[in-house]
Amino acid sequence: MDRKFSKFYLDFIKTNFSGLNLTRITEEEEFFEKQIIDSILPFEIDESLLKKIYKLGMFVDVGFGGGFPILPAREMIPAKVPILGIDSRRKKVDAVRAISQAYSQKNIEFVHSRLESIYFNKPVFMTLKAVGDVSKMLKLFKGVKGSFVMFYKAKNFETLEPNFKNNLGFKFIKISKYSVGENERSFVL
Repeated sequence: MDRKFSKFYLDFIKTNFSGLNLTRITEEEEFFEKQIIDSILPFEIDESLLKKIYKLGMFVDVGFGGGFPILPAREMIPAKVPILGIDSRRKKVDAVRAISQAYSQKNIEFVHSRLESIYFNKPVFMTLKAVGDVSKMLKLFKGVKGSFVMFYKAKNFETLEPNFKNNLGFKFIKISKYSVGENERSFVL
């Protein structure tokens, strides 16, 4: 991921949305590492994730907040694959849409809604970053079989959510641990 996108993103937030809490990180290097790199690193670590996105043909990010991982993901997922962002906070939806449009991102939509209000009529690849525990979020998903869900979690995820493998017909695949700077993280499939 090139730093041009990261710089544009952070400058746009500082200039146009300084009063809206899209990120607490305002230093350029830290923003690049903790927001941009953290958003895309799972896809670089496990190339099968991108293959799964291409196969399913739809990428959905739930609870994207300040635009993570949806906007960095749009930069690495080919524009022919549609991306949908779902967030329950209207101001953040409008802000992230404005950032995406200003950077001329294509085939990306943003919806002000909640996960439980949407039915997916075809399998999707869905990400959830910092939006609650696995079991609660999977209970909210409404759609057809074959969807793939990835959670971004802290390193101590297994201690915080010991029953995460018992999830309503979803098959647990694996936990992958990775580091972003000094922070240890996990993604759960």
